[in-house]
Amino acid sequence: MAVLWGVPMTVMMLLWSRDAFGTVGTLIIGAGAAALFGILWTLWMGRDLTALVRRLYEADPSVVPAPPPMSSSRLLCNLMLGGTFAVGGHLYLGVAEWQFVPHLKNLKRHQAAQSVAAADITAVEVRPLAQRGLGQLLATEEVLVIDVKLRSGAVWSLIAPQAQRVADALRQHRALAP
Repeated sequence: MAVLWGVPMTVMMLLWSRDAFGTVGTLIIGAGAAALFGILWTLWMGRDLTALVRRLYEADPSVVPAPPPMSSSRLLCNLMLGGTFAVGGHLYLGVAEWQFVPHLKNLKRHQAAQSVAAADITAVEVRPLAQRGLGQLLATEEVLVIDVKLRSGAVWSLIAPQAQRVADALRQHRALAP
C-alpha cells in the first residue's frame, strides 16, 4: 500500500510543489509519507479485518443472516463463483440439505442462498487452487479447494482453512445422512 499510494502522490508532489522543497526534499517527504501511510493502513486494515472475522465466527446477526431451519452444523467458508471469484458466508449442514448462506458484507447480488439436497452429493474432494495473475505472484503457500460434487454434474468449490480436515468432516457428515 505504501508503494501504491506513495508513488502517485510523490509524482504529483514533484509536478506541483517541487519548488517548495526541491527534488530531493520532495522525494524524502514522499517516501516518508508513503511509509507512514503503509504502516497506518496495514494496522487499520488488520484491526478491522480481525473484528469482522470475529463477528463472522460468532454469527453476529448484523453480519450473518439467520441459519436455515434443521441445520446441525455450520462452516465459515467461501464459495467460488465461476472459478475466479469467491463469496464469503456459512455452509450450513443438515441431514437432508446443505445450504450456503452468504454473509451481509457481500454485494446484494451475491447474497442469495444456495442449497443442495444431501442425497445429491456424490463426492467431497480436495484439490489445489490454480493460481493466476497477482495471486500467483503473492501466494506464499498452496491454497486448497474443497470440491463438493453433485449428481447433476455441478460442483460447489469451497475455500476453508485446513481444507483436508474440513473435507474429512464433510464426508463424515454426508455418511451420516440417510
